Amino acid sequence: MSKTKRFFDKYKDYFSYSHSFSEVNIKISYVIALFAANKVHSEYKSNSSILNNDELTILGNEIKAIKTNFSNIEKPSIEEFNIFIENMFANVDEEDREGEVTSKTAKSFKILVDLIEVFTFYGEIPLEWAEKKKYCK
Repeated sequence: MSKTKRFFDKYKDYFSYSHSFSEVNIKISYVIALFAANKVHSEYKSNSSILNNDELTILGNEIKAIKTNFSNIEKPSIEEFNIFIENMFANVDEEDREGEVTSKTAKSFKILVDLIEVFTFYGEIPLEWAEKKKYCK
């Protein structure tokens, strides 16, 4: 059961990221939500016992929200996604190198690790980002 909880909780984080980025960049918000919904739905189709009723309700609500909130939005290109997280990485990296490390910095690195996974929505994680993922961890 704890393995199941960790699985769903990880993707709940992605939905949270999507919500928080919606005011900054709606297209990025969309691809993050779509990535999470696809991952959870795909796993659920393979093994329906991985989600309990509450989690199924949350997932259903997130999928409905994606259809409603993003109906006129097109998925950003991989280049657009790359630029978005490159800018985020540059800001967090600069804070880290200047010695301004705070809990916010650590949280931003954790978010970057997760967002690098979104590259798999487009295919494979680019080598440059695989290396940056190690750095972020």
